[in-house]
Amino acid sequence: MIDDTTTEKREAAGRHATNLELFIDLVFVFAISQLTKLLGADISVAGIGKGLVVAWTVWWVWGQFTWLGTAVDLDRDVSTRLTFLASILPTLFMAIAIPGAFTDTGPQFGLAVLGGSLWAMFLQGRGLWDERGTRTAFVRYASLAVIGPLIIGVGGFVGAAARPWVWAGAALFGVAGAVASGGKDELAGDSQWRIDPVHFSERHALFVIIVLGEVLVAIGAAATAQPLTWATGWAVVAAAYFATVVFWSYFGFVAQFGEMMLRQGDARQRTATARSFFTFGHFPLIAGIACLATVIEHVVAHPDEHLHVEELSLLMVAIVLVLGAFMTMHWTSARGIAPERPVAAAACGAVLLVAGEHLPAAAILAVVAIVLTVMQAITVNRFQQINPFGSADLRRSVD
Repeated sequence: MIDDTTTEKREAAGRHATNLELFIDLVFVFAISQLTKLLGADISVAGIGKGLVVAWTVWWVWGQFTWLGTAVDLDRDVSTRLTFLASILPTLFMAIAIPGAFTDTGPQFGLAVLGGSLWAMFLQGRGLWDERGTRTAFVRYASLAVIGPLIIGVGGFVGAAARPWVWAGAALFGVAGAVASGGKDELAGDSQWRIDPVHFSERHALFVIIVLGEVLVAIGAAATAQPLTWATGWAVVAAAYFATVVFWSYFGFVAQFGEMMLRQGDARQRTATARSFFTFGHFPLIAGIACLATVIEHVVAHPDEHLHVEELSLLMVAIVLVLGAFMTMHWTSARGIAPERPVAAAACGAVLLVAGEHLPAAAILAVVAIVLTVMQAITVNRFQQINPFGSADLRRSVD
């Protein structure tokens, strides 16, 4: 007989990511690398827009597996493990097709996304069907969630001009469907989705590591493709420093705060937090870092050159997305905005506008990283003074 106290302690400790999940994450490492290739091939307004559509699609597929893994113990039996391992195939084909998603490999990308999404939903239903509350939550979610992947699958066969709009529409439908099903879920007393705070927050932190790893890969790849001169070395230092600042900005307290938020409230409140703070709130951060990797690879490859308008625009998009993610998560959790973040975004914009085409690319990266360092130091200082982890009310603002 299992001691109830032991069970409660185990639930409080939470589950960690399994080796199966880490294995499938390797596919998404490749997918992020492919995404940066797509972004780098067309640094224009249209190109960035297409890249963000693909980024959201990849994020949505990964998110489905993460919602699956937090609700179902993927290591519970051999059948579950083998079924989950089979999901590697559609996600791998999805990643392979990314660079040509808007040209020749659109059908393959669309069908792979459809296959991966349907497989994740099948696994979710299989694992959640036995209990009434989780079954109800799954049916309400899946009845809407299936439509977006179907649109993406069909959209792979439409003309190249219309395809971005079809896939963007599918993304918007996915967001609307998640919000709609979540609203019903939170109003239904018999409906609940299992959320493990430790597992869910850890999975998202690991994905942040994945995209930051792509930044380091971009730095190394660009540096090894040319002689290691003083200029290249300086560019490597500036780029690595920038990546470190972004790492500090997230892992300084955002990751821990997200987990603590998930621990509050009942199952329905956890579902709402998981959706708004993590699934929606983390996407701009992921997309911003991917854009940053594309710019950084160009900077390290051409350290003495000036950034062109296209690269400066993509760098600004990256900054806005990253800081916008932090502001969104802050607003979601505490209904507040740390004022230094919009100020830092404006300061970075001014630096790029005034000095972007005059200073070497590496110097621009360094200046912007210093601005973000000052911003983060102010935020951390305020956070430590308030110390929400020691308070019973974790929704207190960091204002």
